[in-house]
Amino acid sequence: RYVSPELLLEQKFHKSGEIWGIGVIIYELLTQHHPFDGRTSEETQRKIVYQNPDPIPQRYSKELIDLTMNMLIKDRLKRISIKQIVKIPQISKRIKSYAREIIGTSQERVRVYMKHLIDDIDTTPPELPLILETSSKSSQTGSEQIPIIRAPIGTVSFDIRDEQISTQRIGENTQSLTRLIQLSDMKRNTVSISPEIQAGIGVVQIAVQFDDASNENRAYRWLGVISSEYPIPDSYYPGQDEASVGYCGSDGSIVHIKDRANDKYIDGNSSYENGEIVIAEVNMHPEREQRTLHFFAKGLQQPISFVGLPDKIKFCVQRYYGLTTATIVWMNQLPASTVVNDISNARVINW
Repeated sequence: RYVSPELLLEQKFHKSGEIWGIGVIIYELLTQHHPFDGRTSEETQRKIVYQNPDPIPQRYSKELIDLTMNMLIKDRLKRISIKQIVKIPQISKRIKSYAREIIGTSQERVRVYMKHLIDDIDTTPPELPLILETSSKSSQTGSEQIPIIRAPIGTVSFDIRDEQISTQRIGENTQSLTRLIQLSDMKRNTVSISPEIQAGIGVVQIAVQFDDASNENRAYRWLGVISSEYPIPDSYYPGQDEASVGYCGSDGSIVHIKDRANDKYIDGNSSYENGEIVIAEVNMHPEREQRTLHFFAKGLQQPISFVGLPDKIKFCVQRYYGLTTATIVWMNQLPASTVVNDISNARVINW
């Protein structure tokens, strides 16, 4: 009941999770109930990830309410930090008083920290994150930007359209560029990936790893390519029309539906599982008839490929179930194609 959203989503502990846990306890003391009560542990976990708590009664001070709600911000990168908390005047006054009492009996490392608190060293705290509206229907939006990292072809990020459906963690670790986290459950969500790739840029390759944070091994793993000039409608899936191509992980089928097309699902490629890396490689030659798309799964080039890609494209993924993720492991511009020509059962499809 006290676990943080990031521990459920990432299966990884962060120091910010301690702030979350303390915030839950303060909320319980103020309201006499848990902020994310569920009838089952699964329902409780879903509420922790998706749902904002009920408002705290207004009989408490605005400062106390704001602090508690800042501790319960679901995005750990926007949640208030301990460094910010100790600079709040009411808290700082009490901390200094207590620090003066115990500094003489503290260990050297703790004594240095206590002295810094007492002497107001590093007294300029960073800006507080935007405080949540004290309404059960509030959303967690603000102007604070998540740090970004640079890939060889530019900044790589998911084009999030609705933060109530999905969010992302940019520069989360050194092993990946960014990770998409599906928040809504059973909501078909196709998300394009920036930057746009234009004709003449040459060969670009992306590697994606799909996972299920709930360890249920749920499907709807889709990697694809879409015309960047196409506005993605709600409930869209890659390959639904001639604006995109989709590669389904569950059965390995390729989808690219065109008017009067005989093939809706094209068999021949291998399936790929959660935890495996799947790769898409495009060669964006200046001439359209020489632009190609190939997929790689299980370390092997797949037989179904495409030729004649649009002038401007983006890679894309689809997620459907809550707590499922898609991580961009790398996205690079290559000096030459890695595609080989002697693939058995190879089939080239015109875009």
